[in-house]
Amino acid sequence: MNRLDRREALALLGATTLNAQAPAPSGMPPDLPRTLAPSQSGTGTLFAEMEQLARRADFPDSFLNPRWTSIEDHRREGRRIALEALGSEPPRVEPRAEIVHREETADFIREKIVFSTAPELRVPAYLHLPRRRTGRVPAIVD
Repeated sequence: MNRLDRREALALLGATTLNAQAPAPSGMPPDLPRTLAPSQSGTGTLFAEMEQLARRADFPDSFLNPRWTSIEDHRREGRRIALEALGSEPPRVEPRAEIVHREETADFIREKIVFSTAPELRVPAYLHLPRRRTGRVPAIVD
């Protein structure tokens, strides 16, 4: 039994119905044909383009960059970059959490709270506290 590899199967399929040019959507010109040279990669015919993009790309903030001497430095700089991308940081405020509703069940206490995250912004949340607990335990805030 002759077995086709992926490239041969795609070439065979390309020579049949898939090679027929589909009509372009109304108002759109058809794509221009282009020849694609086979490559020896597992990514098919996109390897050359991907390799070219990888060579052009510079990833100065990657942890693989030799400028990072510790994970702590990388995390600190990553946080700074992320906050900068989000825009200006609002002024810090006291949370001033208020319980606006409390519900008790057999297994947990559920409190609806509101708290401040910015001077003009109050956020609602539910706090689920387990009843049977000793020491530190996880809590769910949603």
